[in-house]
Amino acid sequence: VLTSCGTCREGIRNYRLKSLETRQVEFQDVVQFVIQQGKGGFGQGPEQLLYHAACHHEWTGVAPLKAGEIYASELGKMVGSQVAISPHCCGESGLGALTSPKIYNRLRLRKKEQLSSDLSGYPSDSPVIVGCPSCKIGISRTLLEMGVKREVVHTLEFLARLRHGDTWRKDFHKQLAKAAVQNEVQTLTRIP
Repeated sequence: VLTSCGTCREGIRNYRLKSLETRQVEFQDVVQFVIQQGKGGFGQGPEQLLYHAACHHEWTGVAPLKAGEIYASELGKMVGSQVAISPHCCGESGLGALTSPKIYNRLRLRKKEQLSSDLSGYPSDSPVIVGCPSCKIGISRTLLEMGVKREVVHTLEFLARLRHGDTWRKDFHKQLAKAAVQNEVQTLTRIP
């Protein structure tokens, strides 16, 4: 089962879905899967990338405290970039921010200070890369509060743009609209 979100992966693993109960199922981040399958062809990334490592680690099968480093290192190898890690929680957890606002406001403040430091000297046209959809919201919100205009993209969006160009999303939707439907699921076998 591939996900683009560590929290979702943990949740799905704990659902005890009937279709998954009778077989050994591996749960993995889709970027990790692509890297480990040796699916190249993404082109050269920028010289530097800044990566926010999520609290619910993306890379599986390793010690959680090493997961962010491994993710950043493998992403860097794949696209030929030096990937720096921006540590600390973004403070955008699901219920945490609602149920414990004092704690999460402090987490956001710490992340804001960290980003201030991380972004000094980082090319203004380079995005902040995240591996978690909630972190994308959290980091975007923090940058907005800081008055910093900077793109925040999920690693999959970044890789899709490198491989397919700036129109990747529109092209993907066109292909999806033409895709065959089987059991109420649209399946693309190849994206040009």
